[in-house]
Amino acid sequence: MGTDEYRAYLLRLWRVENNGESWRARLENVETGEAQGFASLAKLIEFLHSLEGRADQPGQGTGEINNVV
Repeated sequence: MGTDEYRAYLLRLWRVENNGESWRARLENVETGEAQGFASLAKLIEFLHSLEGRADQPGQGTGEINNVV
């Protein structure tokens, strides 16, 4: 078995009313400070699934928020 991987994120969720109620999310990598916004919970979950099998490379975070997905 390979080395254990560990990821820590800060997740912020808030509800917005726009054509009905929906949620927005912001996920911040605790180690790098890199953050990404999500226009829906479905997009957040899609992103989390994309992390499977992908190794994060430390030190590449910019500390800036990426575009909302």
